[in-house]
Amino acid sequence: MKLVFICGCLESGKDGVGDYTRRLSGQLIQIGFDVGIIAFKDGFVSEVKEEYQQVEASSVLCLRLPITMSSKRRTNIIKNWIDLKNPDWLSLQFVIYSFNPKGLPFTIGRQLKKISGNRKWHLMFHELWLGLKENDSLKYNIIGFFQVLIVKSLIKKIRVEESHTHTRFYEFHLRRLGLTPNYLPLFSNIPLTKKNSKDYPPMDSDEKIFVFFGLIHPTECIEKFINEVVEYFRNKSTKCRFNFIGNCGSNLKKWVDLLSNTPIKFKVYGRLSTEDISYHLHSANFGITTNPIFVVEKSGTVAAMREHNLPVLIVANGVKPKVKLENFNEIDFFEYEEGNFEEFMRTKFSSFKSLSLPEVANVFIDSLNKTA
Repeated sequence: MKLVFICGCLESGKDGVGDYTRRLSGQLIQIGFDVGIIAFKDGFVSEVKEEYQQVEASSVLCLRLPITMSSKRRTNIIKNWIDLKNPDWLSLQFVIYSFNPKGLPFTIGRQLKKISGNRKWHLMFHELWLGLKENDSLKYNIIGFFQVLIVKSLIKKIRVEESHTHTRFYEFHLRRLGLTPNYLPLFSNIPLTKKNSKDYPPMDSDEKIFVFFGLIHPTECIEKFINEVVEYFRNKSTKCRFNFIGNCGSNLKKWVDLLSNTPIKFKVYGRLSTEDISYHLHSANFGITTNPIFVVEKSGTVAAMREHNLPVLIVANGVKPKVKLENFNEIDFFEYEEGNFEEFMRTKFSSFKSLSLPEVANVFIDSLNKTA
């Protein structure tokens, strides 16, 4: 089977969807598929660039087109490249802002129709449109209205044979547009690795370790949450530690400032190797994320926590979706609310739903084969 993926950008480490597409492509190549990737509007190249990108044990052929190129030339170059490869499937890794900086790519459906002819399309929705959350601004709701029209137009113009998304929340909204997407879990961006324990300092068995990994979002309930943690461990024989790993962003400072005035031990590790990140996740007792629960499934760092068997505590800022899903109750997710930290610590977590990259690749291929 031949596949060509289309995403926005392929600069390694600079675009999450590009990194995802590259790793998935590498795995598909390992199991015998012919795969290429097109970066539709890549902000890190100034001219057309065809190159092989190395990902683990695979080399992936990539075509990268600059943002500044005219739509007509872009369409012609991509069409010629696709015609040369003659893939069985085209897979659009959809993030609406990848195709227009304002999130309004009105001509995207027409462009994709021109480059594909009557070839089969797979759509992977990494993100949807604005206006899905309570208290979204009037501006966001207006932009979201037009973004929905763009997605509807796209679906009508190309031959969509299969579609996926990472979250049940997105799946629900896509079904309202007439699509029948399947759920494809996000694979961990940090594989579980084992390294000789002598390479690391010994961990304190009398500590409960909470680990933050990756970007921390603004969260209004930080102070209340930290106070509850302090109170819970005040008279316990075990103490707790917060470890921060990866690029946590500017919101890390507020956590550090508040923790500095408490007995809670903490350490900021920053960027680490994949093996070191895996070690810290494996050594922790709990993971903490600041992603709201209704989109937490699209977080690669949360997927990494789950692959390392960590119960995930969601400490978010109370952002709620306009449409609440029934029965969204992942037993390895626990949403913090004021006063329930003790309940979290009492909860027995027994199931951790996470698929590895090879498993996700197999699910993906099986879904395409069923529509062949």
